Amino acid sequence: MSRIQLDAEEHLQNFLDTVSSLQLTNRQHEWYQIDVSTLLSQSQIQWFETKPTGESIVFLKNSLVLCCPKQAIMRHFPKQLVHCFVEDSRGILDENSSSLFRIELFSISPLEEQLHWTIQTSNHTDIPELQSKAAGWLHWLNS
Repeated sequence: MSRIQLDAEEHLQNFLDTVSSLQLTNRQHEWYQIDVSTLLSQSQIQWFETKPTGESIVFLKNSLVLCCPKQAIMRHFPKQLVHCFVEDSRGILDENSSSLFRIELFSISPLEEQLHWTIQTSNHTDIPELQSKAAGWLHWLNS
């Protein structure tokens, strides 16, 4: 087995281990362990992110995959169709705003297949972490 194959398997296993710690239904865990792992088994995962809701986003070299376990849907987006927004509301006093800092990955594609991965905070101490995450996204988009 080549080192590249081993790395790919390690990244996939790390992803599955992380997902297994989320509070999901048995059906959703099975979907990740069987369906998602099979479809990603030949891919080079660079990194991934998960949300407590069970949704995850998997970054590959030239694309990303959005996994939605509630609907058992995987959506693939080529890198050239993905965009990043950073919205910093720290200097704006808006009582209606629920977020102080927001980052978003999105795609312009058919409505049912849109990518909309948003992370936001209303806590000043969380902003450096979100800035770092957005920097990683931008690096991936520009590499």
